Amino acid sequence: MKRYFNSRKNIIAPNAFWRNYYALKKSQGEFVFSATLKNGFRVETSRHLISAFDEIFCREVYCEALSGLTKTPTVVDIGANVGYFSLYLLFKVPEARVLAFEPLPVNAKLLNQHKKANDLSDELTIEQSAVYGTEDRIQIHFNNTLDFSVGASILNREDTNEVMDIKAYSLPEIFESFDLDHVDLMKIDSEGAEYNILYNCPAETFAKIDRLAIETHAWVEEGRVEELMSFLEKQGYSVRLKRNGIAICIRK
Repeated sequence: MKRYFNSRKNIIAPNAFWRNYYALKKSQGEFVFSATLKNGFRVETSRHLISAFDEIFCREVYCEALSGLTKTPTVVDIGANVGYFSLYLLFKVPEARVLAFEPLPVNAKLLNQHKKANDLSDELTIEQSAVYGTEDRIQIHFNNTLDFSVGASILNREDTNEVMDIKAYSLPEIFESFDLDHVDLMKIDSEGAEYNILYNCPAETFAKIDRLAIETHAWVEEGRVEELMSFLEKQGYSVRLKRNGIAICIRK
């Protein structure tokens, strides 16, 4: 029921959206439709992206992370995919400035289309690169048969069939390369790489980040969610792990 009320709050013509939603869920083919947010943003989705759209615009899994932000926050979106989080943020906080990182070309293409279609040339900066614990090139596994991917990862997974070599920024390098003094909110959805990214981040960089919203992945052999939460508490954050696996970390 909450999803439906949120859709009425956020989306123009929500009933049409839900008809398309269930059609996509049942479809084995591929079609794309656009939903229009209440501020006029056009957001495209498809069968492989509908669950991500649902999470962000209907379930509002990042709503808590946005609560209490300043009117003009600086936000870093790591693992931006096709831009749903960035669009949700700019829908809720129109004067925010977002730096979005997305390594996969097919995702970055729609991310750029969303930027252009919604006239976000000033608000949204897109960097087609990865983020990792070290400043280096990394290899990302993905499925090249999909028009869009929500599962590309540095970890080799069963549903991937190709590997891409790409530039990766560390968190300290992001601050240096993009001339950032501080970040009000950093969202991380990196399909298992969050452990490497965060464990390799020095304390002086954490001190520049007011809050984190991290999608955690319990299946990663290299890390445990509970240990990561304890580590972030030691970096000066109050940490709450939500039932959906998203950790909200706010500097004390």
